[in-house]
Amino acid sequence: METCKEMVSSGFGYAILPDIVLGDTEYKYRIQLRTKHGEPILRKSWMIYRKDSLQISLIHAFVDFIKSLNLM
Repeated sequence: METCKEMVSSGFGYAILPDIVLGDTEYKYRIQLRTKHGEPILRKSWMIYRKDSLQISLIHAFVDFIKSLNLM
């Protein structure tokens, strides 16, 4: 998980990680995932990614897909 965090911080993608792994670290973009009824997912999972990575079509499509599920 730490490797995953470092890769996102370095601009190499995105990750869905438990809140406990993120701690107080500041990330450029952080979304709390929710159920389709608007309730937080109990694990307090987040999808994090660099906003400028949305220029990559695959990442943009994945983020749009997650948003379309109304989990957030």
